[in-house]
Amino acid sequence: MATLRFPIVGMHCASCAKNIERVVKKLPGISAVQVNYATEQGQVEYDPSNCTAERIGEQVGKLGYTAVLSTPENEHHESHEHQHIHTNAESNRDTGVASQPEEKSPEHGVHDHAKMLRAEELRRLKIKLWFGAAVSLLVLLPDVMMMLGVEGLPETSLKMAQLILATPVLFWAGSQFFVSTWKSLRFFQANMDTLVAMGTSAAYTFSLVAVLWPSAFAGSGQIPGTYFDVTVVIITLILLGKYLEARAKAGANDAIKKLAGLAAKTARVVRDGSEIDVPLDQVHVGDIIIVRPGEKIAVDGIVTDGQSAVDESMVTGESLPSEKKVGSTLYGGTVNQDGTLTFRATKVGKLTLLSQIIQLVEEAQSSQAPIQRLADSISGVFVPIVIGIATVTFVGWMMFAPANVVPVNFALVLAVTVLIIACPCALGLATPTAVMIGIGKGAEYGVLIRDASALETLHKVNTVIFDKTGTITEGKLRLVEVMGPAETLQLAASLESKSEHPVGRAIVQAAKQRQLALLPVAEFKAYPGRGVAGVVAGQTVVVGSASLLATLDFKTDKHANELATLAARGLTAVFVGSAGHSIGLIGVGDTIKPSSQDAIADLQRLGIEVFLISGDNEVTAGAIAQQAGVPAHNVLANVLPQDKAAKVKTLQLSGKRVAMVGDGVNDAPALAQAHVGIAMGSGSDIAREAAGITIVANDLKQVVTAIKLSKSTLRNIKQNLFWAFIYNILGIPIAAGVLYPATGLLLSPIIASGAMAFSSLFVVLNSLRLKRFGRHLQD
Repeated sequence: MATLRFPIVGMHCASCAKNIERVVKKLPGISAVQVNYATEQGQVEYDPSNCTAERIGEQVGKLGYTAVLSTPENEHHESHEHQHIHTNAESNRDTGVASQPEEKSPEHGVHDHAKMLRAEELRRLKIKLWFGAAVSLLVLLPDVMMMLGVEGLPETSLKMAQLILATPVLFWAGSQFFVSTWKSLRFFQANMDTLVAMGTSAAYTFSLVAVLWPSAFAGSGQIPGTYFDVTVVIITLILLGKYLEARAKAGANDAIKKLAGLAAKTARVVRDGSEIDVPLDQVHVGDIIIVRPGEKIAVDGIVTDGQSAVDESMVTGESLPSEKKVGSTLYGGTVNQDGTLTFRATKVGKLTLLSQIIQLVEEAQSSQAPIQRLADSISGVFVPIVIGIATVTFVGWMMFAPANVVPVNFALVLAVTVLIIACPCALGLATPTAVMIGIGKGAEYGVLIRDASALETLHKVNTVIFDKTGTITEGKLRLVEVMGPAETLQLAASLESKSEHPVGRAIVQAAKQRQLALLPVAEFKAYPGRGVAGVVAGQTVVVGSASLLATLDFKTDKHANELATLAARGLTAVFVGSAGHSIGLIGVGDTIKPSSQDAIADLQRLGIEVFLISGDNEVTAGAIAQQAGVPAHNVLANVLPQDKAAKVKTLQLSGKRVAMVGDGVNDAPALAQAHVGIAMGSGSDIAREAAGITIVANDLKQVVTAIKLSKSTLRNIKQNLFWAFIYNILGIPIAAGVLYPATGLLLSPIIASGAMAFSSLFVVLNSLRLKRFGRHLQD
């Protein structure tokens, strides 16, 4: 199977998206179709042996929309769900398929071409809007004059003038509604454009007959009214709503624009002994690159020379600059601050962290949240139901119209009002617009959300399980404490400098940080799993466990209390012995991250229960839990890697909604079992693949950010859905005249068109409030 992702230009409502899904699904070889109206993106899974990307694009084009696909040299088939497949097709209005200029890269070319097409569509829409507004003023002028009491107006001539003025508004400014309706009806589909086209053409046709063939109404003995003003104002107001909605939607995806804008345009590469500036697409793995203070780092790499601080906040969400030295990792798009760095490129193009973040965010924004299913199912049948209600409204008021009105006039106005006020767009935009902004905001804070389902589920979580090693802790052994005389650390580090054991490396590193000189070592001997021994500066020294010292006849009794103290703190106790007895103890352990305590306290303030899970014994795990602020009764110790998922399931069966936070390969089953898996960015690829959310900066406070973001996004979605449902539930019956018998209240079609335009705009503007997320994260 292959996956095709492509922008779609020309959709006007949520029903458009559902129609594209239905029509494309009818092609042979199609297994799944998903079209997102808010992001204007399509995703199709298909069998390349039975269907082609060109065929899919042509099918979209037959409905009146433009599928923007890329060139054939960029086409590739594979089975991973997160890869893109592009194809070429000639750009023409008949097929509705547009290929991007060949000199563009496949990723940026497609999006640039789609952006160009949308800009052109917006420009045409603006011209039509201004034309419609100007004509509307002219068409409304006679009505205004009559309201002001001006007498003697040539009524027949004015109606003819209104007819002439309304015609280009309907058939040129409003042509998109009729073209879309016709192409949809060819596939027995209907959308919002169908409602607009039916309503305005009904009002126009009735008025046309009333002006040109008034004798058609002679038998009724009543004078028919004309509704040219209704026609032009409805078209104009809907164009206004669409224009404002398009402008607002363009600002809804600022996250992708900001991330894409982080990339450097060129890189200073050393080639043949000279420094030259080359475009980013000419940088290759292994190139040596120089970056000066204030410049952007072009691609991912490893520092080979120099030292500096690098601002990584745009990519990782870390607010403080990261110190870089030889061996440190650099990420493309970050900014070098105060020193010159030389580095070797390790990842370029789509493999850089920034490119992967952009790709992941784009894919996540196109995914659908479970809460969207109800709105989608309603959108799919919305238009036929509204047409049915409008028909019933017309027939009903023709039969039961008040005695003081012309029945056909009265019934027509109410039926048109029903058609115009109904708005499936608000339903279609309610969820995806908020999801798009929420996922984008997450990326800004270093929280990468794989799909909308994870974003939605996270807000329900009431229990978070943290893996200990590498998640709550740094995942690296460090020297924590030295108990003994001053020479204790120097002797131990000198001897351990000959060892490759992680405990030994931690001791040596601590000595170097304290600028202690390493003494010469002779007769070095390693005892695997127990320690090392040798002659240091002429004296026999043993560094290791109590059992090793006992084996070599070294006394350790005088340090029994210190040993108990280190064990209670969960530290590994390393004896240092000389002259037949222990002279001191060194405590080595995995220390908690600086953010762990604050993050866990924040979660508990949110009412979330926190657990710690570890393969360590109760003493070690309990000591780390105490430091981090995890209650002792929530420590799950002595848990084998294969049993972590079972522990998660046990908590789930007790009724808890569980998020699992981990970083290692052995955490992957537990991450997959949890309602939401959260992987730390420093962890294994397998852990990140199993998780729904990835924390880029390895900062546990971003787990809190992710949960707060999920809660804010879901609150916004529920507000949107409430508005969309309540608007249609109340608006359509009022438009049909249900309040008229009791109150005499009728809704004007012009007011209805304004309300319809505002309804979808309201949803977009409400979603845009999510862009303010993060201003009060510490509250």
